[in-house]
Amino acid sequence: DIGSEMQNLLQICAYSLNKLRVKKVTAPQIFFVLNQQADPDPDKHLDCINILMDKLNKELIDSEGIKVSDLIKVSRENLFVLPSAFNSEQINKPNLHLFNSKVIKLSPTIAFADKCADLRMAIIERLENILIDEKTSFDTISEWMEMSGTIWDTIIRYQDIVKYRNVEEMICSNLLRKLTSELMKSHIYVHRQEYTENTEKLSAEIRNINILGNPDEIVSCVLLRFHELFTTHRIDCLTEYRTRCRNDTSLKDMKVLCEEHELNLTRLIYMEKKIYEDKINFQVKAIQMEKKLSDSMKKFQEEIIKHVDGYLEL
Repeated sequence: DIGSEMQNLLQICAYSLNKLRVKKVTAPQIFFVLNQQADPDPDKHLDCINILMDKLNKELIDSEGIKVSDLIKVSRENLFVLPSAFNSEQINKPNLHLFNSKVIKLSPTIAFADKCADLRMAIIERLENILIDEKTSFDTISEWMEMSGTIWDTIIRYQDIVKYRNVEEMICSNLLRKLTSELMKSHIYVHRQEYTENTEKLSAEIRNINILGNPDEIVSCVLLRFHELFTTHRIDCLTEYRTRCRNDTSLKDMKVLCEEHELNLTRLIYMEKKIYEDKINFQVKAIQMEKKLSDSMKKFQEEIIKHVDGYLEL
């Protein structure tokens, strides 16, 4: 049926095709197949589709500068209205020994089969025209490789493009993605030098305390200070994210989408935290191994001196 779901689908198609830069090749043609329609007149349905396309054209030109008619071709030849696939007939079967001996008999309709055959032939003919169209040919393999590489890179970049219900949701998702990146820079990444200095300070303190042979307490204290510092930055980051989502009118009806991106922001924050926790743990293990190696060397030296002294006494 021609309704809001088809409108959303066409919006996503036009937006996706624009991102894939399909103007380098022949714009794809869409076949509109309306199934099980009581009204077989295609002109009435075509008028509805044209109204829908005009609406899409206006919306996408205003929001994204995308002209739908340049990306999606709609014509009378692309519209197929299929009637009911079966005829139903009520018949009596008295020998069935049932309370209701009337049953419905379904038989396939010839009109439905003819329309399906017409659709199949139209698709085959359109493919043949595309193959012989000079606009779709390439002079060299390099040209084809360049175009294919461009489309592949764009697909990788926009690989989640088909998960959205409409273009509005996609635009809001891009807005939230940019907001997430901005907040990570202003609240987390900006403190990287501070985290590094804390890690180096921890290393120096552990080395000093190792002289006394009791590093555990100082390690716990410095890790606790690092966690408190990071927790403060995390809370500030998430608080600003929620505030800006709440105040942005374009995100008013995108609660689920905002929650998804907030979860992603939280993951990014904890990934950054884990990087420095791993650095700290590595520093601790390296210093502990260094201490063990130093103790072993001292013990070895003591054993050597002991044996040398014994030999001199003899």
